[in-house]
Amino acid sequence: MNYFSLIELPNHYSHSEKLWLAKVFEQEILLVAEEDRISIAEKWLEELKTGKPYQYIIGKSEFYNLSLEVNPHVLIPRPETEEMVSIILKQDFKPKAILDIGTGSGCIAIALKKKLNKSTLTAMDISAEALATAKRNALQNNVAIHFIQDDIMKPIAIYGYYDLMVSNPPYIGADEILDKTVVDFEPKVALYAPTDVLKYYKAIADFALTHLKPEGEIFVEINQKYGNKTKRIFENRGFETKLLQDMSGNDRFIQAFGIELEVEK
Repeated sequence: MNYFSLIELPNHYSHSEKLWLAKVFEQEILLVAEEDRISIAEKWLEELKTGKPYQYIIGKSEFYNLSLEVNPHVLIPRPETEEMVSIILKQDFKPKAILDIGTGSGCIAIALKKKLNKSTLTAMDISAEALATAKRNALQNNVAIHFIQDDIMKPIAIYGYYDLMVSNPPYIGADEILDKTVVDFEPKVALYAPTDVLKYYKAIADFALTHLKPEGEIFVEINQKYGNKTKRIFENRGFETKLLQDMSGNDRFIQAFGIELEVEK
């Protein structure tokens, strides 16, 4: 039995998108008890018509060949973030200690731990709900990660020294126009930096001055409109930097290289 006919799917999707969505939903509905499938299918279709992302409807998303739980407490992982993970893993650099700042669903930390299984992973986030999701994802994907609830703007937890710091922080300005499905459904705390789109990069760079090993690296995903400005934040603190582009040619990542740690007086 087919539970999702193309004619029932919202018309804001193209024909090819409808075909793909129908296939995804048909696969997922088979995981539901048979007696509940019709009612669940009807519920999913109604939610889809509201513009709710399909990932939130089925409760999962794919990232770097991993299946991750997603919900309105965490961002849906983006292809650009996968690109950043790929760039990190293609290096010869094999970090022993990694810190993921603003982990959300845990997608970056879990993907890195899967490939760098000898590395020690620490992941922080300000949101207790996001951390709970990330912990479930780590358990589901059978990786050991140390999770910390903390705010990079004013960190209070005790941290060590790291070979790699990685982050996809909030970087959307209050004046930027986003797709309605993003604005209406994804967590604003993980999207927006309304008063200063660069504030999290300043905080990360300052934190790295005392917690990044001298030969360490920083990778951050950035707002393409502020590539050079973000780059200068790290350069002004003494880091060597590279501005990297995504597959679409947009300024998307900063790679910064460690310097001698500041000695606290």
